[in-house]
Amino acid sequence: MKQSKLKASFFSLVGVTLEAWARSADLGDVAGGLFGFTEMAGEIMRVICIITGVAMLLSALLKYKKYRSNPIEVKLSSVIVMFLTGLALVVVGFLPMYAGVSR
Repeated sequence: MKQSKLKASFFSLVGVTLEAWARSADLGDVAGGLFGFTEMAGEIMRVICIITGVAMLLSALLKYKKYRSNPIEVKLSSVIVMFLTGLALVVVGFLPMYAGVSR
């Protein structure tokens, strides 16, 4: 399964490259096509970071509620680590916007 996903991503990258090369007459257009692909992949990663971070923050809130009802079952350290991880993912997701990279 993992190998088939790798093959599919490789062939899609080759397809984008060959399609851009067939349309264009110079190397700059091919590079522009590849840059568009990496921009799209970066945007997808940014959105995934934000969604995962928000999910981690919500699950940290739920674990904290569970901790308040029974402190022996859930450790406070797991709640803190989950909260900090979610916060870090959200910050990483919004970082390109503050750096001036995003549109």
